[in-house]
Amino acid sequence: MTIREIESWYLAGLTKNGSTQLGIAEITSTDHVDKDHFDRLRSKSFESRIDWMVEMLRHYSLTQAVARNGSLRYFVSKFVSAKTT
Repeated sequence: MTIREIESWYLAGLTKNGSTQLGIAEITSTDHVDKDHFDRLRSKSFESRIDWMVEMLRHYSLTQAVARNGSLRYFVSKFVSAKTT
């Protein structure tokens, strides 16, 4: 598995409603999303990349994100495992 960028974690958790509101086609796997791909998806209605990313988090599902992104799934499994031991 190639680990790309943390931006892929944002897209992985974007709910269907969030995708619709932000004008982003639903992506079933974000394992190969890099910064350039992520940036091309940003609507011109958001002047700031940070504002766009914050808006994405308003429509975020961690359960969905873990299902769509292998590196996030790995991170969560290690983090949760470490917290319970």
